[in-house]
Amino acid sequence: MIGKNMDKTVVLVALFAAVIAALGLIPKITLISGVPITAQSLGIMLCGTILGARAGAQAALLFLGLTALGLPLLAGGRGRSEERRVGKECDVQCRSRWAP
Repeated sequence: MIGKNMDKTVVLVALFAAVIAALGLIPKITLISGVPITAQSLGIMLCGTILGARAGAQAALLFLGLTALGLPLLAGGRGRSEERRVGKECDVQCRSRWAP
């Protein structure tokens, strides 16, 4: 992938990572058997189906990386941003840089 095609792939990977994060805002549904279903599962499946195996995996890894940094992107807005030092530092840097 060189040039235009690579740019398109990078944009699609970032877009689908954002889609996975957005689908985490939808509340979970608990089935009769007690198994909770979240819409983030749908996002992961959409990544692999629409983008293909490699780009879908990259989008999922980007989402996991952002979650590992401490951003609260998991289903229901859960995350470990208060507990993770890296997430707190990223938050402080972003606020100081773009604060009015």
